[in-house]
Amino acid sequence: MKLADLDHPIHTKKILVADDEPAMRELLGEMFRTAGFEHLIFASNGSAVLDLAVAENPQLIVLDVMMPRGNGLRALRSLREHPKTSGIPVIMMSGFGLGALTNAAGEFTSHFLAKPFTCNELIDRASGLLSERLTGTSRMPYGDPAAFV
Repeated sequence: MKLADLDHPIHTKKILVADDEPAMRELLGEMFRTAGFEHLIFASNGSAVLDLAVAENPQLIVLDVMMPRGNGLRALRSLREHPKTSGIPVIMMSGFGLGALTNAAGEFTSHFLAKPFTCNELIDRASGLLSERLTGTSRMPYGDPAAFV
């Protein structure tokens, strides 16, 4: 998916971006808007992620690991346990290295980005996941949430 493909059907999809840092939410929003994604929802803490996902039905969630009031790993577990959100692809972001994160969340998502990452890395990953959902080639479902976190 090239950034210039702004008329691609994936650009009509809704994306939930969750990060506790206002500047990071703004930066992520700008990255997505620059790439042609306009349907964005934002959460500033882990406990808001599930509520927004259930209410708004996004097609993709970009989720920071370290957030107040329910971290990203707990939010991911809640998403996988809920029938309305269990199949939504999630990209986990972390500034603390991906080794431990991959071990902790690898059964529930295979999509990780280490901060800092480039706009192209984020958009390529998001576009690929949205295209998979559009074509029905997604690699879901994930494992048993009871065994997670």
